[in-house]
Amino acid sequence: MNLKQKAIIMLILSILLMSAISASDYKGSYMDYVHMNVNENGLVHVNESFTYQMVSPESEISLPLYHGTNASIENIHIRVNDLLVAYDLKKGDTLDELVIHPKSSDYDYDSESTGTYLLDVEVEYDIENAVKVYNDVGAFTYQINKTDFNGVSLGMAHIRIKFPGTQEHEYFIIPKEGESSAQWDEDHFHMTNSQPAKATVIIPLDELDADAKYAQHIDSDGLEAIKNDSFDLKYSLIQIVNILIKIFVIIAFILPVAIYLKYGREPKVTLDSIYEHEPPTDDPPFFVNAIMGGTFRDVGLVDTKAFQATIMDLINRGKLSVETEINEKNKQRTYLVAKSTDGLADYESDLISILRRYEEDGRIDLKHMELSLYSKSEARYFRGRFNSWGHLLYSNYLTDDIKAEYFEDKGSKLFKFFAYGGLILSVILFLYCLMFNQMEPLPWVIALFILSSVLICIPSAFAGHYTKKGKIFKERWNNFKKYLKDFSMMEEYPPESVAVWNKYLVYATALGVADKVSNTMKINFYDGLNDETYRDNDVFVFCDGNGLDLIGDSFSAVSTTLDSDSGGSDGVGGGSGGGGGGAF
Repeated sequence: MNLKQKAIIMLILSILLMSAISASDYKGSYMDYVHMNVNENGLVHVNESFTYQMVSPESEISLPLYHGTNASIENIHIRVNDLLVAYDLKKGDTLDELVIHPKSSDYDYDSESTGTYLLDVEVEYDIENAVKVYNDVGAFTYQINKTDFNGVSLGMAHIRIKFPGTQEHEYFIIPKEGESSAQWDEDHFHMTNSQPAKATVIIPLDELDADAKYAQHIDSDGLEAIKNDSFDLKYSLIQIVNILIKIFVIIAFILPVAIYLKYGREPKVTLDSIYEHEPPTDDPPFFVNAIMGGTFRDVGLVDTKAFQATIMDLINRGKLSVETEINEKNKQRTYLVAKSTDGLADYESDLISILRRYEEDGRIDLKHMELSLYSKSEARYFRGRFNSWGHLLYSNYLTDDIKAEYFEDKGSKLFKFFAYGGLILSVILFLYCLMFNQMEPLPWVIALFILSSVLICIPSAFAGHYTKKGKIFKERWNNFKKYLKDFSMMEEYPPESVAVWNKYLVYATALGVADKVSNTMKINFYDGLNDETYRDNDVFVFCDGNGLDLIGDSFSAVSTTLDSDSGGSDGVGGGSGGGGGGAF
């Protein structure tokens, strides 16, 4: 576990510990109901009910009592499990703190609820001057609080406000999203909400006494002012953002199709045959591997099969030789021996240099190489050398100008830019949904995240397209690959000599079908290995034996070692079995 992971775990544990300490006296709480009656004289009578589950029977409870500006709370009566208890009232400008001091004898002990004390709290009081009487209307405002003064959640609030009249009253909710949980229910206003909210209900003047001695009288019109005050700029902006999120996500699903239609469609070419009976070009195997691309690999990038095919090519040209021996466990051990490096290209010399790190007594021990790569330091070294080998190819042999002759990648670049941008934006929007408690656009944000993640994995061949030259190159090499994979075609049109078979094996490795050619060669050319001359063919021995497998296993060792160290892929894929391998 690295330092960063330890720090994150310590932070999480600290937050959990602080939460546990801050609410150590409480197992749970919820608000049963708040019933209010607005009288003709402006006096508001309130009855609130709460239920607490307490760990300690001596804990204080601090409840918020909202009354509004220039108003006051009077005539408080508190019952705890139907018993009157002592309390303190701490006055505030718009909100008073009611501190209740229950005794242990006031509790019901609940042995079935993990040893908690149940406390049913009923608070009854009057609010004076909470109703405002204007020249045109009356108004009453009530604020829903999410927690008490100890930070304990009060749960879902069930608010009922009864007015002198029974006809439906106009009301305004801040924040506006609270309107979905508010309604006029027969003869009263009803609201259910688990989030902080403020509700203002308009009262027709004919429902109130002319003097309404327990109300505030304000010599001005109030309705328009209330409407203006109820305008929720934050909510309006949030609604606009939510709409824009949906529009953007819809566009995000359309845009990849548009990019494909404009940049991803291939030119049409016509070939004379569906098979190629010999390699269509004389390009090096790594070049064929790169231009052909892969299911999850961009055109122009090599993978481990290019590395394996280059080894096979060096063996075929006599720059590497193959030696085998049977160990004490009756298992074959395969070695490579480096010969003269005269006339080699820089990438070929570099590859041999990578292999010679595992040389002992003049022989490159491939099993030793695989086992060494289970060491993290050695795996990192090998990955670095392998990546450097790839960059050497890109710098000298797979430059942008060379690739442009075969593949137009403008669409794929737009695709990647859009995908990474969408991924970053989806994370930002996810944080926005959490910070502003916006659940409505959250599925759209998740959809954008999934879409962007998928688009990142799509190779360049989808949004880009081959040039006419590249399309012909790809189709001809695909036809050659089909020929290599088709046993009946190989029987009907077999290579003419060992040298040709070996050349086919080299390109088959670059194309990922070396096992097919090796098996066909074993049956048709070496009579199922009954012909002992196969031992003189290093290319065949390396492929049909375990040499090519050991190279693939070495890449697998790198991936396994580095994945276990970092928790993710490090860019070197693995694979064995006839030239398998992951993407570079």
